Amino acid sequence: MENGKILIGILAIIGIVLISGCVEEKPEVNESINETLDQTKITKEQAIAIANSTIEVQEFLKLYPDANVSAIEVNGSFGIVYRVYGIDDDRFANVTFAPDINYSDPPGWLAAYWKGDVLSFSRYSSAVRVGINAKSDKILAKYPKLEYIKNSKYCEKDSDCSTPKDEHGYACWDCVNFIHLAKGVNPVDSCRMPAPLNCKCINNTCTAVTNKTEIQSKEDEENTSNQEGINKSSEIINSGPIAKGTVINLASEDKVAFFFLYNPGCIHCSRAEVHIPEIQEMFGGRVIIYKLLVRSPESEPWKQMAKDSGLSSYPFTLSVGHKSTKNGTVDESKIGMTQSSGSSKYLQWKENICKQFKDQPSVCDDYL
Repeated sequence: MENGKILIGILAIIGIVLISGCVEEKPEVNESINETLDQTKITKEQAIAIANSTIEVQEFLKLYPDANVSAIEVNGSFGIVYRVYGIDDDRFANVTFAPDINYSDPPGWLAAYWKGDVLSFSRYSSAVRVGINAKSDKILAKYPKLEYIKNSKYCEKDSDCSTPKDEHGYACWDCVNFIHLAKGVNPVDSCRMPAPLNCKCINNTCTAVTNKTEIQSKEDEENTSNQEGINKSSEIINSGPIAKGTVINLASEDKVAFFFLYNPGCIHCSRAEVHIPEIQEMFGGRVIIYKLLVRSPESEPWKQMAKDSGLSSYPFTLSVGHKSTKNGTVDESKIGMTQSSGSSKYLQWKENICKQFKDQPSVCDDYL
């Protein structure tokens, strides 16, 4: 009996040894090596000092000596976009690191300089960002180009240009690029005039355009041509309600109804609203824009469709066209919808609109 207990004990010990061999042991951590690696990393203060040495930041600080500055540590890999809190618009708050960075690279620092109160409706924010390798003084990326900072009118596309406002929130009779929005214009009295119909980038210059005739003449000067019926800015309708039948009739002409349902007191609505001109110029007469108050009965039945689909953050957008209409009815499940603001949302606006056409215009080639 005693021998049997001994045998069982020996077998148990062998079993424990065998089982322990199936469990991967964690390697011991060499704390001294880790401490050495940490010591080689650039600090936040060093990252800001490196960013301060760039001509872009120096020129930006000439414009805004009291600009805010911040830096965050990010895990760098190519194609990943990082945000810094405190900048008004996603388009200004994002930077894409250079494509030569790969997943094996150490983390990086993203330094951001900005001017403007993001909670204020009277002024916009402007920002410059610099991406820095965490273990060297190598600058990985800078945004925007120096030309934007040194020249308030410099632009490369229409969306670079906007109408500034004064401290009272009055729109100004002028067009500047996004870096100079926070400065406003002088004299302040000019801001009490009606804002221009549109801001366009013409010959790399932000230009205030007062009417559709002038828009077309400026485009002719650039030798630009619109394709497939897109020969004017999209019409904007600011009052409702808009019946389903109206939208169904538009769809029968292979046009798309783009609903922008907003609340005037919503900061995301204010951010998103400045991107509507991009839709106007991109799609022209192929799209009708309905800009309606989301908390008013004029936005029905489209607001309810958005809520039924789970949307909860203003502004709501709905794209309705050939794809979502059939046999005289609207198929809500095929309507393209977005909520809130952000660069990814503005891209999705264009994708949703393009998907609604029966015959897509060539401008949709980059979005489908």
